[in-house]
Amino acid sequence: MRSRFYSLVIAALLVVVAPLELLAASRADLKERSFHLGFTPFAYDLTLEAVETTYRLTGANSDIVAHHFDGGVPWPEALAGDPYHPNVDADLDLRIGHLLPAQKVYLAVTPISFVRDGMALYWGETVNMPLPSPWDSRGLDHPDVIAAYVDHCLYMIERFQPDYMAYGIEVDLLASSNPVAYQQFVVLAAAVYPALKAEHQDLPIFLTFTIQDDNELAALRPLIEQVLPFTDMMAVSTYPFLEGWDQPLRMPRNWFSKMKALAPELPFAVAESGLIAEPLVLESLELTIPGRESWQARFVGRMLREAQRLQAEFVIWFVPVDYDLLWDRLKDQDVDEFYKLWRDCGLWDGELGPRRSLALWRQWLRRRRAELRKGIHE
Repeated sequence: MRSRFYSLVIAALLVVVAPLELLAASRADLKERSFHLGFTPFAYDLTLEAVETTYRLTGANSDIVAHHFDGGVPWPEALAGDPYHPNVDADLDLRIGHLLPAQKVYLAVTPISFVRDGMALYWGETVNMPLPSPWDSRGLDHPDVIAAYVDHCLYMIERFQPDYMAYGIEVDLLASSNPVAYQQFVVLAAAVYPALKAEHQDLPIFLTFTIQDDNELAALRPLIEQVLPFTDMMAVSTYPFLEGWDQPLRMPRNWFSKMKALAPELPFAVAESGLIAEPLVLESLELTIPGRESWQARFVGRMLREAQRLQAEFVIWFVPVDYDLLWDRLKDQDVDEFYKLWRDCGLWDGELGPRRSLALWRQWLRRRRAELRKGIHE
């Protein structure tokens, strides 16, 4: 139901969407934006060419890059202070080698599993490997888990030197799927947050939350409030087509503002976002989710206008390019259709053609960014 890291006529846009945007903005807003705009470097295929092309396209169309680690934690190595598996550091080296001097860096790591139902799995030779003993019998509140996770976060901060850092991704989903594990996570957050702030007082360190319907949010609100003392920002993840809102014009007006209202004193950010531009056919479920390029463009316009109104710090679009090629490889390996969900969310299509939404994205990127930094926990 949610995003994960594997996942993955312009004239009409200018005539219809842009004027609506201009009407909604103040004269000052036409020249400025409060937020950074960026992508993850999620590649559309398992080739060096695809990796390099993705970095080239995203680097030229953003001023922040999101490095999103959702494939586990090197638990025993982090606790012992031992070197990570060479494949882990090779991944980090590749990403760091592509950082651009002018780009801000958003780093996201999490102690929660990929499917948000418990403790993150093991990151070693590959991602999401089974937890080795005794880690497979420990909870998120175990002292060794907390100590290892603090050290892992500090290591990742040292490597990436981020401008923003999430230490828990979509944490409210754990509250929904496993309330016991969530209470363990609350204990972890209460320990990890001050430990990281003690070492990096000026770095925004925070948790991310998903945007859900009003009823679900109302049920989760008391649980979310338990961790608000341990986050410097209200950062959200949103893929409205997975919540039944494939058409932006039908989305609730308070889609973004209701999350800001949970912690109005904290800076706001969109940590992940996406909307399909083509119909999504899930054969195993006999389900088709409608998708259109024009709907995606409308959603991008709405999201960026809301980000400006809420004075957001940054907005991240998760899948830059449709990963048709990657999905063709995965389906040949009988991978679950779950990993197909975000295939057509790219601002570039599967043939690297720019979509209508990219023109609007670039309009906002050309605006001068007004620096913000207020409401961070002291």
